Amino acid sequence: MLEEGYKLKGNYVLNNKYEKSVNGASDNTEYLDKTHSITYANDCSENTLLSDSSNILTYQKLSTEVPPKSKPKTKLPPQLKGSVPLTVYHQNIRGLRGKVNELLSQFYPTFQHILCLSEHHMKHLELTTENYKLGGSYCRTMYEMGGVCIYVQESLNYVRLDLEKYCQDKNFEVCAIKIHLDTKSVCIIAIYRAPSGNFDLFLSKLDVVLGICILPPSNTSFVVT
Repeated sequence: MLEEGYKLKGNYVLNNKYEKSVNGASDNTEYLDKTHSITYANDCSENTLLSDSSNILTYQKLSTEVPPKSKPKTKLPPQLKGSVPLTVYHQNIRGLRGKVNELLSQFYPTFQHILCLSEHHMKHLELTTENYKLGGSYCRTMYEMGGVCIYVQESLNYVRLDLEKYCQDKNFEVCAIKIHLDTKSVCIIAIYRAPSGNFDLFLSKLDVVLGICILPPSNTSFVVT
């Protein structure tokens, strides 16, 4: 017999048969065999699971909570040692605001070492993102939109080159960094000129900037985007 004060609710498996119990025992109710060991969970309710194994019946409360989704881990590119190639990505983003997640999803699960973006259309305080440091940038001062920026993977060592005095909205917008590798350095330059910009002025300023970047040491490679 069940101890007084315990009531069974719902459908349960008894001797390989489904029996429906109700509050209070009736004449046609089949009781559990006294040889069974019965364990009750606290606050047993309708949301209860009955398991039968080796004559041991156990009531367990079912959880209705949905386990939180684990955030996928970002796999960063390997550090630049030995034969590991330097990966550089460039895109005319035409407005970075609201596009960061979409941009980074292109590289998942392994991101590039360097991201060069033109026409970001943003201010300096807005140019932040996960897993990357802002290596260099230029934001327009007189006109809207435009601009260039370079993001560097956090584990890389680099030096920002100060080229802002050569920048001019629409005509010549540039930023650059220099990355120091084991045997040489790599200069990354991001440049943008608007279609309406002065092309002759662009060429003259480009010549000056390249001359600055070619300064010793002479074992420096270039990536111009």
